[in-house]
Amino acid sequence: MKKLTAYLILSAAVFSHAQTVESLGFNPAEIRPDDTSDYTLVIKGINASVDPSSIPMPSGLHIVGTSRSQSISLGSGGQHSEIRISYTVRADSTGTYTVPDWKIKYGSQIIDIAKATLVVSDTAPAQSRTSQNISGIDPFSMFGMPQHQYRTSRPQTHSTDDLLKKGAQLEIKIPREKIYIGESVQCELVFSIDKSLIENGFKIGALEPSIKKADAFDCPPINPKYTLDVNSDPSKVLFKYPVVITPLKVGNYDLDFSARGVLVRELSVDDLIGMSAIDRMLSMGSGRQIPFEVNMPARKVDVLPLPEEGKPAKFTGAIGSFSLENVTIDPDSLSVGEPCTISAKVVGMGNFSRISAPAVDCGDNWKSYKFKSSFVDESNGLGNIGIKTFECTVVPNKPDLTEAPTLIFNFFNPESGKYVELKSQKIEVSVAPSVRSKRAKELEEASKDPIFENSVSAKEAKAVRSPGVVNSPYFWGVQIVVLAALALFIVRRRNSLKLANNPAYAKALKARKDAEAYLKQAKSAAASGDAAKFFACARRAVQCALSADTELESEALLLRQAEDIMRSKAFPEEEISDASVFFESLDAMNYGALDPSKTNLAELSGKLSKIVRNSK
Repeated sequence: MKKLTAYLILSAAVFSHAQTVESLGFNPAEIRPDDTSDYTLVIKGINASVDPSSIPMPSGLHIVGTSRSQSISLGSGGQHSEIRISYTVRADSTGTYTVPDWKIKYGSQIIDIAKATLVVSDTAPAQSRTSQNISGIDPFSMFGMPQHQYRTSRPQTHSTDDLLKKGAQLEIKIPREKIYIGESVQCELVFSIDKSLIENGFKIGALEPSIKKADAFDCPPINPKYTLDVNSDPSKVLFKYPVVITPLKVGNYDLDFSARGVLVRELSVDDLIGMSAIDRMLSMGSGRQIPFEVNMPARKVDVLPLPEEGKPAKFTGAIGSFSLENVTIDPDSLSVGEPCTISAKVVGMGNFSRISAPAVDCGDNWKSYKFKSSFVDESNGLGNIGIKTFECTVVPNKPDLTEAPTLIFNFFNPESGKYVELKSQKIEVSVAPSVRSKRAKELEEASKDPIFENSVSAKEAKAVRSPGVVNSPYFWGVQIVVLAALALFIVRRRNSLKLANNPAYAKALKARKDAEAYLKQAKSAAASGDAAKFFACARRAVQCALSADTELESEALLLRQAEDIMRSKAFPEEEISDASVFFESLDAMNYGALDPSKTNLAELSGKLSKIVRNSK
């Protein structure tokens, strides 16, 4: 949600004269390899936070914790706010590490952040502090939520931080040691918390896991629905999330996840004693809410290439376990040159978004055209279990054919490490000579019969050739009507054949129609103030509009793919950033991280219309 964060992080300004973000650099500026330093930002006049992943930390320097403080003062000029965010960092080795000049976008402003340098050497003064893997990341203020909803006294927060540091963990469970490039691997992300926290009156008020920077893997948004396990470990409460990862590169790479959440507990007497009078007043009724973040230790994953031995010449790209089912042809009784549709369903578990169509074994008997496809997801949004339907137009070239073309589908089974080829079963058809050639043959034979001269058809033909009929205005009127009807038929038939014989054209036409329909629904939802429906329809409108000219299915279009398509079409960066809002705002609202009452749906509706219009 990096781009969404960038859009929403700095969206809620408080009343102040100066809106700036300043860097205080590193403190201390020189440390030993085993010590840590704080990189501090001071945000003035903006109730905001900064996504740690947006900071251009140099290679070898890692953020291991975060702390935040805020001061608000009232004066004759209005309310003044100052937020200090310190990112605790640790270095891999000795050396000089520099965060370069970087920028933050706030509305129409571009705020410059000065560079800062940290020196790591064996001769630096020793420190006594230790790094914290879990710290007070503030997911609520990132989206403009009031600071007073979770303000607590610092000593209490540190105490809870200590409990979290010892009692909260995040790990990923991968089913196999060997995974292959392009394979959709279903894993389990497990967040565990010590039961002692629950016994002390705490509960999880919000929890949002996400993948961190991982350019070697593709991972769809994690479904917020989890499985709660209180029996596997007598001392832990486990929150289990199904996750699908797809390796994009061969080699050894880090797989890294994090989870942000909020601990909630009713205020105790000790809590109230440790607060100021203003804090006590602001916290009444809200309880004690403590934001936290857990970072999973990076796990090395070996990604293998697909074996060359036994690889089909026309590999479909399918990796997993599949079956080829419901292969049919319609109609199964036809004439030479008459198109029909052969369809098949690929059912199973695997990387459906990367599967290409089966091969068609036509020989010289049939002519085939490109496939079109559709996908039904049965994995609650993970995209790795379901049914993908393929349809292809085929045309018989010869009469008296008795069998439809054979479909051949292949896939790689990562469990066995072998390729599997599936062929469709025999489908009986009946192919007659073309209707035109049959009629011509009948007329040719009839013309040789002496009786033909006295037939009604012969008499009609003679009547048509008579000068009186030819000169009649009714005759020409009938001809014009017939020609107009024929022209209309040809146009419609041509469009029909274009849709049947050119699946890409048919897909693009349908996608654009769907985009306009979703855009209309989104505008209606914006007018009525229904934010959930607006963001749902807006995302589908963008997916349909951008996938129209590609082979990608609109439902499976990811934000990363949408951004690539927009850049290839020379979209402005501002519109690309707006697209990320439409992709991620619904999830943010469902997680409680986006307040719809603070969102200008009318403005977003205009931006949505511009993206859909420019995608054509």
